[in-house]
Amino acid sequence: MVANNTSERWMRRVVDVYRRDLQRCALRLVGDEISARRIVNETFERLWQSGQIDDPQRLRRWLFMVCRNQCTQANRDRPFGRALRNEQPHVAVSEEIQESV
Repeated sequence: MVANNTSERWMRRVVDVYRRDLQRCALRLVGDEISARRIVNETFERLWQSGQIDDPQRLRRWLFMVCRNQCTQANRDRPFGRALRNEQPHVAVSEEIQESV
């Protein structure tokens, strides 16, 4: 896309409107904030390179599709092909075990 005032304003508006939702989506899919931010930035970069999409519904679908695809690829590139999260497994512990600890 050739940079001009109109396209730059359009891009700033798109970023303002969609960044937060895209970051939440990416964070949920990849599990870490740094990767999520990188993916969202790459999503906006691809939009800039592809050109302006005037239909808001089409734009939203396109952004989330690109973001989701990048998250999927990022997860494939990680060990074991899945997001690495700092979550504890959900395991039920009996009362007897809890009391003995």
